[in-house]
Amino acid sequence: MISALIFIILIIIFIALFIGKNIGNLCNLWLFHTFENQQVSIMILIAFAAGIIFALISILLVKLAKSMKSEQDEKN
Repeated sequence: MISALIFIILIIIFIALFIGKNIGNLCNLWLFHTFENQQVSIMILIAFAAGIIFALISILLVKLAKSMKSEQDEKN
């Protein structure tokens, strides 16, 4: 349990250092509207979170399809 806590703290420190070093880097984002001068580190975190969300949705859809298929096989 304590090792998991230490691991999480190390990840948070790494993220804080990453954001701190890249705080001056800016970019423009076009998402049906131009958002100018957005921090690169925040864009990377948003893209990572979106990837996790879409991966979870696809995993849930596959599991749902498998369960529906197994239910149909049991009926036949």
